[in-house]
Amino acid sequence: MVLPTGIEEINIISENGKITNLTKATPEDCKVIEASGMLVTPGFVETHVHGGGGADFSDADVKSFETAVKTHLKHGVTYIYPTTMSCSKKQLFDIFT
Repeated sequence: MVLPTGIEEINIISENGKITNLTKATPEDCKVIEASGMLVTPGFVETHVHGGGGADFSDADVKSFETAVKTHLKHGVTYIYPTTMSCSKKQLFDIFT
């Protein structure tokens, strides 16, 4: 774990894909995934993104949104701020509806 005082080895306990505890002790009843020497960080926040995976938010369709979001998730981005290109008011309305 990365702390203000440095990097500290710690066990991350998760259930159903969610972190439930951080501990120095290793519980006996859990599956251990060896990750010594690796870092675990929070997901990235992308503050300006037009799309991803060949899709664009300005396409204004569900499939494009899903493609872009899934592409960013694969690369550790867990929150995005979709951004559109310059476009007409009608196209902008279509994107948000």
